[in-house]
Amino acid sequence: MQFASFTFLFLFMPITLGIYHVVPKSWKQYVLLGISVLFLLGGGIIAALVELVLTGGTFGTGIWLEHMRKKAHKKRSILLLTAVVIIYVSVLLLLRSDWMQMWKTLWLSGNDFFPLGLSFFTLQGIGYCLDVRRGECDAERNWWKLSLYLLFYPKLMMGPIVPYRIAKNSLSDTTFSLSQMGIGFQKFLTGLAKKLIFADGCEMLFSTIYQSDMTTYSILIFWVGAFAKLLSLYFEFSGYADMAVGLGLCYGVKLPESYGKKLFYPTMTKFTEQWNKTVVQWFFQHIGSKLHGNKCILHILAVVLIWGMIGLWYDFRLLPLLFGMFVGLCVGLEYLLEKKKKTSYHAIRYFLTILLCCIGTVLLSLSDWEICKQYFLGCFGMIHLTPTDMDWEILSGFWIILAIGIYAAIGNFGTLVRKIQRSDHRFWKACIEPLQILAVLLLLFIDGVMLIRAGGSAEIHVLL
Repeated sequence: MQFASFTFLFLFMPITLGIYHVVPKSWKQYVLLGISVLFLLGGGIIAALVELVLTGGTFGTGIWLEHMRKKAHKKRSILLLTAVVIIYVSVLLLLRSDWMQMWKTLWLSGNDFFPLGLSFFTLQGIGYCLDVRRGECDAERNWWKLSLYLLFYPKLMMGPIVPYRIAKNSLSDTTFSLSQMGIGFQKFLTGLAKKLIFADGCEMLFSTIYQSDMTTYSILIFWVGAFAKLLSLYFEFSGYADMAVGLGLCYGVKLPESYGKKLFYPTMTKFTEQWNKTVVQWFFQHIGSKLHGNKCILHILAVVLIWGMIGLWYDFRLLPLLFGMFVGLCVGLEYLLEKKKKTSYHAIRYFLTILLCCIGTVLLSLSDWEICKQYFLGCFGMIHLTPTDMDWEILSGFWIILAIGIYAAIGNFGTLVRKIQRSDHRFWKACIEPLQILAVLLLLFIDGVMLIRAGGSAEIHVLL
């Protein structure tokens, strides 16, 4: 089951929310866990069983690690933790790799072998065990509390990743109000609109270029296509993150934001600080703290290595690994240049950052090395330098979605809404609530129309 589907939007979500808010407060956490397991079963029974078994193993491992910590059995706890990491990573790589393709039969589809949100589930499970061993949190003795933390369905698809010591209070002490639920529903619909309108529209431009005869396009279109894909990834990932935060608010759970309010930043460092923040923070907190050195070269190597791991976490292939290492190298070199105070003009830095992000986007998005190589040949003028007739045909078909997407990625829509909300003018104060209701109804209508056009369900282009 996906957030971007008729089944979820008009059946699963309203029915489960109604049940959750009707039951007594003492039952709510159990009901929420049951809803999350039901959502998980929507991705396939075998896939759900994988995460349920891993949840049970994580529960027992946490108690065991705490016992070893109190008994000062350091070596045994390291061995147990290593085994847990190996099991989690092995399951992730096995189910993500192409080895399971042979098992796609008439009664088992590929989705049955890839549990929903397994990438985020893996980081949360490993992070919980690491925190227990380090003494940063106590092992949870209530199985349903830890299960709800690992399986809470709004954050299962696209995060965010929240440490257990922080998440357990928000999950157990939920607060509810109609205004909060309204804000959450509006945020969910906004995230869904990001996915259905901007992400899918920009993705269509990029796929049109690399799936057709690339020798008919000039350098201009290749860079426009890479930029469109960057927009597509931002709107898709941030859209699903908004849906997660919005759904959490509907259930009375506050989740942190995973993406910045805008896409464009003057440096790669600032860009990476706002891109999938909770995932990047997880890698640097749990792995980066052991790798950083005092010397500049060691710091740069550590950043490259960590970002290489993040690339493999996105997808276990060569090109995502190169994407991660490329981003890490850019961040490391910026760190070196900042120390030597070799900075460029502000506008130029924005432009260079966008170019670097576009290069990284192509590496992350294309699965075939030959197609990627040909695409980069086009980007660097090895095919056509001057515009062609096909260039204008592509631009004429997609310039509107690109223009609106750029406007939204700068953060102008959000800034406009915040200005209206903070306005002291009587007219805007009187109109704010009717406008919000109208916005929700309009978003619901638009999302419904887009889902009809997509056949009732919109796929995730980059499955995490």
